[in-house]
Amino acid sequence: MEPVTSDQVREAAAARILGRRDELLAEQAVIRNEQARLAARDRDIERELAECRAAAKFFDLAFDPPPDQREIADLRTQVTAWRRRADAAYERGETAEAVDWRNRAKALEVRLLRAMAEAERFVIQGTLAIRQEAQSSAQKEAPEAIEKPVPSAPASKMPRIRDIALNQLRLAEPAGMKALPIRRYIEDIYSIKLHSKTVGMTLYRLLKEKLVHRKGQTWFYGPQAEQSLPASPEDPGAGTPGVAHDVG
Repeated sequence: MEPVTSDQVREAAAARILGRRDELLAEQAVIRNEQARLAARDRDIERELAECRAAAKFFDLAFDPPPDQREIADLRTQVTAWRRRADAAYERGETAEAVDWRNRAKALEVRLLRAMAEAERFVIQGTLAIRQEAQSSAQKEAPEAIEKPVPSAPASKMPRIRDIALNQLRLAEPAGMKALPIRRYIEDIYSIKLHSKTVGMTLYRLLKEKLVHRKGQTWFYGPQAEQSLPASPEDPGAGTPGVAHDVG
């Protein structure tokens, strides 16, 4: 067996190094082309938004963007603060002041529920738009696969309670949320009446799936990082949830 020379080592190293260089440059070119495409699309969206904003102004229409998670968190914090003021006033025996703070909190809670519903609607619409765009792109790339029209999807129904609960906890980050406000939100937005233990049972199932975690009576999105979680659900009770929706 002939000994390996320094020239052979250098040639092998050069082949590996330059080969890897070419792979990285090719990948970088693809990424930069995609970035350029996205930047161009972003400019188009900004232009179309400006046109929509101008048209809305002409017809005297509100053109506010959907609330983001920070706005929702601020509203939730304000509601909590005003309820605490009401409780403190009750403890001092100042009933009129307590009623005033409680009414303010209720009015703000209505705004909070509407903001959460609008944010959820925006997320759902965005997800559907992305899916439709992906399907359209796939059809353009493979037109031969289109042999017959795809049947239209059925009208959208109320999401599963577990999906609503997960989305509400995600929007509530990092403050978390109790089961009762989630139940009130579902009942107000979807005009249904839930069994008092429906949301608690749903959250407990999500807990076992490690999709949520809890601290006391407050639930949080995602698994808990360190401590083990309680073994019992939040007062799930023995009753059966009172609506015919998928809570699992």
